[in-house]
Amino acid sequence: RYTCFLMAYKVKDLFFKGEYNLCADYAALGEVLAYKYYPASDRMAQIIFFIAYHANSLNLLKRFAESEAFLQSQKEQFLESRNKEYISVIYNFLGYVSKVKGENQKAIDNFKKAFEFDVRTENKYVTSEALCQLGIMYADRLNEVKTGLLYFHKATKYAKGYDSFYVLGTMAKTFADEKMFDSAYYYFQHAFNSIKPGINENDLLLHLNEYVYTNSVEYVVNTVLDKGDTYLQEYGINHNKGNLEKALNVYKVADKLLNSIKAEQTEVKSRLFWRSYTRRLYEHAIEASYLEKNVDQAFYFFEKSRAVVLNDQLQEQQWMHSNEFLKLAQTRKKILLQNAAMAITPKDSQKLIEMQEEQYESKKELAKMEALIKDRYTMYYQGIIDSGFIRLRELKERLTKGNQSMLEIFSGDSAVYALFITDKSVSFNKIEKSQFEKKVKSYTAYISNFDLLNGDFAGFKKVSNELFDLIFQGKSPKPGRIVISPDAQYFPFESLISNKNSITPIYLLNEHAISYTYSARYLMIDFISDSTRVSGDFMGLAPLHYSFNKQLSALKGSNTSLEKIGSYFDGSVYKVGGQATKTNFQQQFTDYKIVQLYTHSADSSNNNEPVIYFADSALYLSELIPERKPATQLIVLSACETGKGEFYKGEGVFSFNRGFAAIGVPSAVTNLWAVDSKSTYELTEIFYKYLSKGLPLDIALQKAKLEFINSAGGENRLPYYWAAPILVGKTDPIVLDKPFAWKYLFAGIGLAGIIFFGWKKIKNRSSLAQLRV
Repeated sequence: RYTCFLMAYKVKDLFFKGEYNLCADYAALGEVLAYKYYPASDRMAQIIFFIAYHANSLNLLKRFAESEAFLQSQKEQFLESRNKEYISVIYNFLGYVSKVKGENQKAIDNFKKAFEFDVRTENKYVTSEALCQLGIMYADRLNEVKTGLLYFHKATKYAKGYDSFYVLGTMAKTFADEKMFDSAYYYFQHAFNSIKPGINENDLLLHLNEYVYTNSVEYVVNTVLDKGDTYLQEYGINHNKGNLEKALNVYKVADKLLNSIKAEQTEVKSRLFWRSYTRRLYEHAIEASYLEKNVDQAFYFFEKSRAVVLNDQLQEQQWMHSNEFLKLAQTRKKILLQNAAMAITPKDSQKLIEMQEEQYESKKELAKMEALIKDRYTMYYQGIIDSGFIRLRELKERLTKGNQSMLEIFSGDSAVYALFITDKSVSFNKIEKSQFEKKVKSYTAYISNFDLLNGDFAGFKKVSNELFDLIFQGKSPKPGRIVISPDAQYFPFESLISNKNSITPIYLLNEHAISYTYSARYLMIDFISDSTRVSGDFMGLAPLHYSFNKQLSALKGSNTSLEKIGSYFDGSVYKVGGQATKTNFQQQFTDYKIVQLYTHSADSSNNNEPVIYFADSALYLSELIPERKPATQLIVLSACETGKGEFYKGEGVFSFNRGFAAIGVPSAVTNLWAVDSKSTYELTEIFYKYLSKGLPLDIALQKAKLEFINSAGGENRLPYYWAAPILVGKTDPIVLDKPFAWKYLFAGIGLAGIIFFGWKKIKNRSSLAQLRV
């Protein structure tokens, strides 16, 4: 029973702090433990507690199908129990599910049943919540605002604690939607007063535990964002700049609040949830910055909208010692193996319960280790809080040094924003979303489909030029290097066409070396690797055949291409055929500066995640957990769709190049679509030729593509063949070892010896000739 008590405390704490994935997992385990440790006459209260938090977490995570199935499985037993508290909780959650599915009348019926059962109980657990949801249904869904407000007012009579904050905040939003702004601000303040009289959003930052976590993170953050949106909405009507400034101030507070909350999150999944949840914060903050014509502020919110979790992961690694890195990796692998084992264990077996308890202990161990790192390295913890903070001035200085410019794109729900930054100027443009998406869809359809591109090249040129004009506002950027942070999806900018109505297209590639990055912040990171552990400059892998999966075709010629590439480096290592195994890759790739993979891959799999195939088995993205910090500076993934993966709003595409970046590999060349092997080999070989000369990676890839185009004939010059591989990450040249100097030294010594002994021999002959005379 004590175990159940501790689990209940943990579940509630996780929920109020916004760690909904962990909360759902632990609530499911808590329910099982309640059945195990409590007698039948005494267990129902415990079980309903865990069910409530389990279902609530699933709903907030938008795992609605799973939530509905879970609730339906519980419904009958609680109806049979005739306990009104239990029945009301089930109906309340079923109301949420119906609401999400758009079944308005069904949702209303469920919420009314929840209220009718609960109002007759002593505790009234869901009375105010059910009434509030009825208010939302009538005001928002049925547009019967007066009826909705009556339910809200009724809910305030029953609301206690954090329920009061939620109900009042919801009322405020309803008034804002009706453009009754004075009433909206009144109820926003009334909501804050329910926490403590006189406070507002600024006070939340100083009292997270007291003001935020006791009132549910989700409720508090949502209300703060609603208040900011209300100021922005009012500005749209009266164009009072004071409202715009107030909106931006609220968004700044919300951003800082989310940073502090994020720093307390223990799982990446939780951080990703909040990145997605607060996407609207950054969209509306960027919109407000655009209206205010404030590029510095816009840049700040652009950066805070992308790859912050990635930056956190790199911050974590920067401060850790090798032994800490190893322990964390081993524990994460342990949890991964436990997940795999539980997935194939019958759900009703005792063994599964034991495995769940074991994983609970593993996750506690991991959380403890991560907490110790935070306590030990205060600079790391501060880095997590300030994650993503970078000044526009700092970026300009970095770009100037490299003769670079940068394009950041933010794709919101209602508009697309483009921020183009050079050493001397910043342009900030708003693009109509449907037009942008239509052009991108058409452009990518052409360029990734040879038959379509070859059959209608004129159509491609038109679309490519229109997309170019849309992004760059018809102005060609000056020649040089461009770094692009694309937000929602990658597509090859280098094959955009800048000229109109011409037989010969001028690609962006012609005058620009293009690279891609997760964020401007990523460019500022100085990746530090353990140079004492480097085994060599180059390791190449080519499985050739895939005996475990007959559907994967053989990659003939990949071994020959590896040998050509390896000739540019001294002491190259090759893993070909049966040696190109998953284990060999995992154990050895971290010890080489450059890693080349010729293989197959997919952006999705039976695990719903990207996968790379080796000679003996598959490597899933989640399995990319090295036990030591990589010395690798570049990984070239010459495989299909390695640049694709699941898109997380507010964070980016989780592809293999992103996975390698997260473990400390600063640069990756990855493919956006499948290209024939011959072209891939040729282009890759040319790239390494320029790389080995010490060129920056983006320039090496640009030169390789231009050489490929110039040497190709006919249809092979189409961008289908050369635009798929892109460089993502840092562009710095790779400093290679120069062991060749020893060869030259020995050769020089040998030559000097030959000359010396030759001279000696000639001298001796001359002396002998003189004696004979």
